[in-house]
Amino acid sequence: MRVSSQILAVACFLGLLGIVTPANKLGTECLAKSPNLNECVKNVAQGVFSNMHLGFKEVGVPIMDPLQVVKMDIINGQGSVVLNLELTNTSHSGLSKVIVDRVVADPEKYSLDLYITVPNYNIEGLYKAKGKIIVLPIQGEGDSYFKFMGIKAVWKIKGEPKVKNGKTHMKITKFDVEIVPKDLKMRLENLFNGNKELGNTRDSP
Repeated sequence: MRVSSQILAVACFLGLLGIVTPANKLGTECLAKSPNLNECVKNVAQGVFSNMHLGFKEVGVPIMDPLQVVKMDIINGQGSVVLNLELTNTSHSGLSKVIVDRVVADPEKYSLDLYITVPNYNIEGLYKAKGKIIVLPIQGEGDSYFKFMGIKAVWKIKGEPKVKNGKTHMKITKFDVEIVPKDLKMRLENLFNGNKELGNTRDSP
């Protein structure tokens, strides 16, 4: 399953933001040449996630848990089950409960890898579906609810140096995300265009 969404980019951005967020907010600052850089960035990133339900007014970042996302896609295009979902006007919750397991930062190569666990991640909003189960076509639209459980995710960030106001910053040039949920429950109203006999076989939270 591949999840394409602005939420991932926003969360990643906040993880990087934590490195320069005022020390009185997260309690520490990380130096690129520090021998404990990975552990420092891990602690800062954990602080960022844990405060997402409060936001970061110091740098103009609003509350991120819950987060409103205008549009995102969930795509499963392999095997006997093919399901493409377009979600709109969704509310996302669960980021403030993220556990940062490990961080691998390499300032010389301008790369940063974050390994995280998301215990529960909920999405509610409108959906449009198109796909098939073996030869049975799937199509519908309406209200939806998703609950992802036990997510293991890896964010791989690559960049290049960019000088601004006499200081060298990291400009992100590549951002790859790997997401593997342990379990998923979902409810799609009006699936199969209102065919209750088929729609009632869905897995409900």
